[in-house]
Amino acid sequence: MTEPPQHPEVLEAVLSLPQNYRTVIYLYYYEGYKETEIAGILKKKVNTIYTWMYQAKQILKKQLGGE
Repeated sequence: MTEPPQHPEVLEAVLSLPQNYRTVIYLYYYEGYKETEIAGILKKKVNTIYTWMYQAKQILKKQLGGE
């Protein structure tokens, strides 16, 4: 399981994401679900989850100014 980010600015940035991005990031990093499990929970295709994860990470990278 991936360790959730501990910095308050990261959580704030995650919470500022659009709903679909925020949900997949939260379920993956904070709840420990795998992409395939998230797809089942949200009733979406796995590729949609991968796309949302990628796009959310890009937004977070810009907001937090790093990698």
